[in-house]
Amino acid sequence: DYARLMAYLARLSVVSAFQPVAAEGSTLTIAATLTVTPARLRQVLALGGVLAFDEGALADERRIALRLLH
Repeated sequence: DYARLMAYLARLSVVSAFQPVAAEGSTLTIAATLTVTPARLRQVLALGGVLAFDEGALADERRIALRLLH
């Protein structure tokens, strides 16, 4: 899953930089620089079928919670 996620993020044109910063249990925290708004990111991710917004997780305008789709 980790390798698949890293490869997917590297292919996304809307992510200009990213780096894992922490891991705990099934949660991976990644610092990323986006070139789009969260609304546009949601659209891009919906097309990719790898990540989706996690509506149940705490997030704010600087943090976005995503979940890996299987």
